[in-house]
Amino acid sequence: MLHVDPTFLLLNNSNASPLKFQEHREEVDHYIKSQNENFRMLLQEQREQHMMELLKKMESEALYELNQKDEQIAQAAKKKLELEEFMRRLEAENQSWRIVAQKNEAMAMSLHNTLEQIKERVSYGTIVEDAESCYDGNRLVKEESEENKLCNDGDAKEV
Repeated sequence: MLHVDPTFLLLNNSNASPLKFQEHREEVDHYIKSQNENFRMLLQEQREQHMMELLKKMESEALYELNQKDEQIAQAAKKKLELEEFMRRLEAENQSWRIVAQKNEAMAMSLHNTLEQIKERVSYGTIVEDAESCYDGNRLVKEESEENKLCNDGDAKEV
């Protein structure tokens, strides 16, 4: 069907009255307004559709990033648990080494004290033995007479 602009027909028809011209103009204005409204609604619809597509894409990307972060958090939590377990083992090992060191220190102190006691006994025993071995009543008298003898033989005066 051939579409002819009604304004063109109206302008070419010289018998047209101003009232018909006004009616025709109003019809054209109404048609333009209607087309503008349709175009505006179409643009609004396209804008909304485009916004929805962008939102879906952004949501998809955000979900991907959130999943990545959740994985990182899970790995960090697992690593934290592993490190906490490692710390507990180190603390237990440290405590056992501390106990071993304390036992060794106690043993060293005990050995030192025992050694000191033995030294004192040996020292005291030697002095006692020396005193006993030196205290021979007969020998002491004999030694004095020999000293006197030496003194007499050497033309010296007796002390």
